Amino acid sequence: MLDTGVLVNLVRNNATGQAIEATLQLSSRSERPFYCVVTEGELRSLAALWSWGEPKMARVDELLR
Repeated sequence: MLDTGVLVNLVRNNATGQAIEATLQLSSRSERPFYCVVTEGELRSLAALWSWGEPKMARVDELLR
């Protein structure tokens, strides 16, 4: 189950997010990892707080599909 910190790093595509992706290969798996509805709320709240633009919000939506 993915937590908010993991998803934030994946959206930011920083070194930590890249390491998570390289290790778990989340984008190439056929099965979708689980995340809690609270995690989704936290991620969307942080995105608003940090004024994430359209590219990052598109990435959020992609991760949460």
